[in-house]
Amino acid sequence: MSYSQEDAREARQLLRNELDGKRRNETEEEERGVESPSDREDHLTGERARIRRIREQEGPAEREQRFAVHRVWASLRREEEDSAEREQRLAGDRAQVTLRREQEDPAERKQRLAGDRARVTLRREEKDSAEREQRLAGDRARVTLRREQEDPAEREQ
Repeated sequence: MSYSQEDAREARQLLRNELDGKRRNETEEEERGVESPSDREDHLTGERARIRRIREQEGPAEREQRFAVHRVWASLRREEEDSAEREQRLAGDRAQVTLRREQEDPAERKQRLAGDRARVTLRREEKDSAEREQRLAGDRARVTLRREQEDPAEREQ
């Protein structure tokens, strides 16, 4: 067998493999039901609408459960990413925030900052109030315990 016949055989084999691959891809696409990009987009739009309807009907407990699952997934993704990927992701997040802030109107920025300050103040007041309530409850419990432990004769005096 000469060199050129072997080259021809190899070329035919490569061509056959390529055609087989194309046929396989076409068959897989037909099996998945995706025939064109527009059909795929229609499918995704329908899926999004279905998900939206489901979410509108879910109750607070179901919503919280779904959010908890998402938080776990996000936590697992963060654990799996290495420090370089994490730094890159955080840098991208910071860049997006910076870009958004540069593009926002000064009046909107002023309003956003005022809202941020109001939320922080409210959170502090709620935290201080909760700490105060907790401290008072502890004080009441200690006073009650002390009264229960003292003699009835001492209490009458």
